[in-house]
Amino acid sequence: YIAKFYNGDWEPEWNNRNEDKYYIYCKRVTGEYLVDANLTDVTNAIYFKNRADAQAVIDNPNFRSILDAIYKE
Repeated sequence: YIAKFYNGDWEPEWNNRNEDKYYIYCKRVTGEYLVDANLTDVTNAIYFKNRADAQAVIDNPNFRSILDAIYKE
């Protein structure tokens, strides 16, 4: 639901090789959350239209427990 809030009606267009799709991942060694982009692969990651939106989720302390539940448990 968080991604839907930030993305609005946007859905990743997997046939568009020029469209970045941003996702959050957890660097296991440090436990740090980071943003990366994926142009072509469909995975089970939650994608954001903009890097800044994905980073805003990481930076918001209200979302920390949600991120921890998704990536660390």
